[in-house]
Amino acid sequence: MRLIEEEYTRHPFYGSPRMTDWLQSIGERVNHKRVERLMRQMGIMAVVPGPHTSRPHPEHEVYPYLLRDLAISRPHQVWAADITYIRMAKGFMYLVATNLLFFTKGAPTQTVWYWEHKIPDTMKAYSKTKPIRKSEFKNLEKWWNNREENEQAWQVDFAELEKNGFNLDIKNPHVPEDAKAYTSKEIIEKLEHSFEKSDHLLKKLKQEVTNG
Repeated sequence: MRLIEEEYTRHPFYGSPRMTDWLQSIGERVNHKRVERLMRQMGIMAVVPGPHTSRPHPEHEVYPYLLRDLAISRPHQVWAADITYIRMAKGFMYLVATNLLFFTKGAPTQTVWYWEHKIPDTMKAYSKTKPIRKSEFKNLEKWWNNREENEQAWQVDFAELEKNGFNLDIKNPHVPEDAKAYTSKEIIEKLEHSFEKSDHLLKKLKQEVTNG
C-alpha cells in the first residue's frame, strides 16, 4: 500500500490499471483486482476529468469571474496561493506560499516586483487562532508608493520569469548565504532524500533483527 501511495503522490492520474503495470514493472507480483481493491480501501482514484465536466447542473449556482474587466491597481486586491502537499509517514503536511500580484494597467510588464512578508517577532508561525492581520501590511502600502529594492523587496525581469516557465518561486537575493531561503521544490527534494535515508536505515535494522 505504501508503494501505491508513493506512486500516486507522484502520478495522481494513475488508475488501478496503470498502477498495476507500474507495480509489475518494479517486480511486484500483483494483479489488477488486488490493486483496485487496495486503492478503493485507501480511498484514492485517478484524478482525471470526468464525462460532461463542462455541462453545468441546472441546480448549481454559477459564480461570476471576479477578475474580468477589473483594474488591478492597489495592494491586497488580488492574491494567489501555491499549496504543496508532502506525504509523511502518517498522512500529509503542506506548505503554503502566498503571492501578492500587482499589475500596471495600460503598459506591458517589463519587471515584476517581489515583497517578502516576514512573520512578526512576537510570533513563531501563523495558525487558526493567530492568523495574518491586515495591519502587518502597513509597511508594504508605504513602500508601494515609492518602490525601491531593500532586504524585503526586489525585482525580476519579465524575460527571466518567461524563460523559467513563469515559475514565481524566486529566492530573495538579499538573504545572506548562511541564512539561505529554500524554494518549495528544494524543500521537497531535501525531504525526499531524508525519507530515502530513513527507509534505508529501517530496512537495514529489519534485516539485522531478522538475521539475529
